[in-house]
Amino acid sequence: MPERYSFCSSRIRRPHRFVFLSDLHEVEFGKDNQRLLEAIDAEHPEFILIGGDFIRCHKVRPWTGHRHQDSVEVSCRFLEAIRKRYPTYYAIGNHEARLREKAGIVRCTSGAKYDTYIQDMARADYARLEEALKGVHVLDDDCVVLDELELSGLTLDLSYFRNMLTHPRKPLREEEIRAKVGTPDRTKFSIMLLHTPMYGHEALRHGEDLVLSGHYHGGTIRIPGIGALMTPQFQFFVRECAGIFREGEGILLINRGLGTHSINIRINDKPEISVITLLPEGTGPAQEKEWHRN
Repeated sequence: MPERYSFCSSRIRRPHRFVFLSDLHEVEFGKDNQRLLEAIDAEHPEFILIGGDFIRCHKVRPWTGHRHQDSVEVSCRFLEAIRKRYPTYYAIGNHEARLREKAGIVRCTSGAKYDTYIQDMARADYARLEEALKGVHVLDDDCVVLDELELSGLTLDLSYFRNMLTHPRKPLREEEIRAKVGTPDRTKFSIMLLHTPMYGHEALRHGEDLVLSGHYHGGTIRIPGIGALMTPQFQFFVRECAGIFREGEGILLINRGLGTHSINIRINDKPEISVITLLPEGTGPAQEKEWHRN
């Protein structure tokens, strides 16, 4: 389950090790995710970064009627456990964004109309998630400085997650990124949590040193030499579905995720805990994973 990555930078003065997680989707590894917690503890991380979609929040479909299919409890119990162990930073994925829209916390951008029953259920789930996130730093279009590291979380609304078979790719402009999270401090090593890798290269051109994404679940079915069979937004044969990729001096790391939803299968696509080590430049060659070309 752990995948280890190591990177060197002239802006790093001392080693840092942290764990990046994404896309749990209410899956359990042992009772109350005890096996997941033990695997994290074995890495002795400085802090934890979570890239969103830990909960499960479904789209409302005509054929599902008024059934409440969403779930947050497994993720909430995990968050309550991990926040006691390590400083934890959490970014917003499309499932958290959908829950906020269903609950009426933010303006609805998905085009869906939610009746009172659905909204009441979503409000109860959102209140439970908010309780679990107490003590967790939520990076919702926000930045925080940790010594020589600058962490940011860029939140995209549901209009950026539309079905690519029926909608064109929505552009994400530099000025929009800057308005949300500002400009990276070039005296710090900047790390951005951006749930979808679809916009990872825009974030790198913005000046981030390391962009951490998930969302694609490693492609669900990964084809060697090609990449993802299909992403959650119905893109086919996407090469950049898992692993590390470069844009100039910046790095995009795409985590395969921990869980699944809707299509509950994984083929050639193991769940992933990303263990990331940052090293000062000149301390020796970084034990960096070979770039994933598939």
